[in-house]
Amino acid sequence: MSIDIFFSYVEKDSKFFRIEYIAQKLKSYSEIGNVFYWKKSATESIPKYMSEGIENCDIFILFCSPLSLKSSPVQKEWGEAIILDKKIIPVFKAMEFVPPMIKQFKGIQFDAYYIDQTIKELFDLIIKTVKIKVKSVKERYISRKPIHEKLFEKLFEDNGAENVDTAAIYALIAYIYDLAKEITEMAIDFATHAGRKKIIIADIELAIKMYNKAFLLRH
Repeated sequence: MSIDIFFSYVEKDSKFFRIEYIAQKLKSYSEIGNVFYWKKSATESIPKYMSEGIENCDIFILFCSPLSLKSSPVQKEWGEAIILDKKIIPVFKAMEFVPPMIKQFKGIQFDAYYIDQTIKELFDLIIKTVKIKVKSVKERYISRKPIHEKLFEKLFEDNGAENVDTAAIYALIAYIYDLAKEITEMAIDFATHAGRKKIIIADIELAIKMYNKAFLLRH
């Protein structure tokens, strides 16, 4: 059975990552079937392309950059891949451009000067990833996902929502994760300046207060 692949990227990054060239080289391998990636010349709509491509792929490849990190469509794509339990491979120039929730997945560093070697490494990782039998992506994404999902479903219901889309729950979780990450980084700074390696509740409380003050100043 051939392996179908979905490329998630920002259009402005297509030349830097050489999207079409990588797609063509991957398709030259007998093990690879379709490589789904959207082009300006495509006749179908972006939402339809996203939905069908992600649903039908075996491997979801996320090209990570400063632009993709801030792109709402790209975030929706990898969020959908998580919901559908797709196997994800990040391709990045620098690890700092990989979304926090995607860093758990094995990826490769992009090297434009040795593009063919990069593609070979990507192909090898694709084959390895397909063969590995792992827990569902959702279970790896949030280890206690069922508890989180029930908690947020109840939160929506308690506030009058009759039905909640799973994607909406994941979007809220993603936002809270980013918020918690920022507060955690502040708490670590407080502990470090205090000469401690251990994070205590006072660090978290102070970080939350500082975050709230900064939020009010920004708004």
